[in-house]
Amino acid sequence: MHLRFLHISDIHFQVENYQSRRMRMRLLTKINELNQVNPFNFVILTGDLSHQGQGFNENQMRFFEEILRILNLSKKQIYIIPGNHDIRRNGDRTDLINEIVESNNPSNTLDEYLEDEENKSKILSSFEPFSTFYFDFLTKEYPLNDIHFLLETENYNIVHLNTCLIANRTGEEGTLLIGKNKLLDCLSNLGVDNNKLSIAIGHHTLECMADSDKNAMLSLFDDFNIDLYLSGHVHRAAYNIEANQYTNLLNIVSAGVHSDEYALGGFGDFLIQDGVAKVSQYIWNSEHEYWTLNNTLGRKMENGVLEYHIPKFSINNNRSEDEINYKKDKVKKELSELFSENERIFKQYGPFSITAQHTPVSEFAYMWKEKCITDIIPNNKKILEILECNKELISDDKLFILGLYKNHIEGFEMNHISKYKSSNVPTFPKEILTILD
Repeated sequence: MHLRFLHISDIHFQVENYQSRRMRMRLLTKINELNQVNPFNFVILTGDLSHQGQGFNENQMRFFEEILRILNLSKKQIYIIPGNHDIRRNGDRTDLINEIVESNNPSNTLDEYLEDEENKSKILSSFEPFSTFYFDFLTKEYPLNDIHFLLETENYNIVHLNTCLIANRTGEEGTLLIGKNKLLDCLSNLGVDNNKLSIAIGHHTLECMADSDKNAMLSLFDDFNIDLYLSGHVHRAAYNIEANQYTNLLNIVSAGVHSDEYALGGFGDFLIQDGVAKVSQYIWNSEHEYWTLNNTLGRKMENGVLEYHIPKFSINNNRSEDEINYKKDKVKKELSELFSENERIFKQYGPFSITAQHTPVSEFAYMWKEKCITDIIPNNKKILEILECNKELISDDKLFILGLYKNHIEGFEMNHISKYKSSNVPTFPKEILTILD
């Protein structure tokens, strides 16, 4: 499985100060650069597209259409949920929410109200502007009445959560409710044997939910094999791996694409390959006005990238010994072909080759440098990428070899491309040839 997707949240489009406009403009440039290297398969928007209930307009639609155009994606490949700024508050809904919050058991009361058509209609009345925008932009109905809904594709599932059911006031973080029964109805469509990559998206972080509903969400995510939960709202990038009482669940929070006294600006870039999620968080540099990798989020992301082995696809948990050996043999074959090609070129054109001994120095140097640039360096990068993507196949006592090889190819590339040369480049570590044995 190879999937790459973009996670954007909290655009607050009506915030149009200089930094907000600049970061949106540069966002289009940045995602275009990223897409040229490795194309994105889809986009996720986790709410607060609007600001303070000011609604939606053509400018927002054009911005989202431009994102899709740059990434060469269709409107079937963008997934959108509402945030608390995307709703328009009204008196009837406010009164009903106060009833729910002041009841003896708010979580159960919301479940009951969502089964009553009149009360449910009042709760959902504030989402009409968002539903209209959703239809105008995607030309399909937003299934508001379902509360939460599932979209399935051949390779992945997206569970759309409405975390804003009782969102209505300042300082409500830690008290929000999900509608447990409706979430159970939604996830039941997945089945407990769900074996595809499954991503739940909500506007609010898990910490914004009341304890009762956060626990219910984690239990249901565990039972129905949800792999990732993506959110926004807090305007600060973060990650957390829930692993205390449940199967590991990766939570990723995207910072937002607007600037105020609190927001830093950020977006997420996800690559899922061979059961490993590689998550890059970008942050806005307001002084010099560009997007850069965010390496401030903790030790697991000190290089700007979080690597997370998705438990569902863990080779140790879910694959038999025969399957492991089959994959090892397949990877070994790929590596062997690349190593053999590099060896052939070295023997033919390298410093100790017959060609070197019988060719004028200047002509030989040119031939060897050309072969390094056009063949050996790209092969080295492919080898490293294959090994990085299959790190779970490497025993712990051999992982250091990967570092030796990385040092070698970095030095080799510097000596053949950079104007700076060094005689101290680490030699080729022969152990790399047996790293999977």
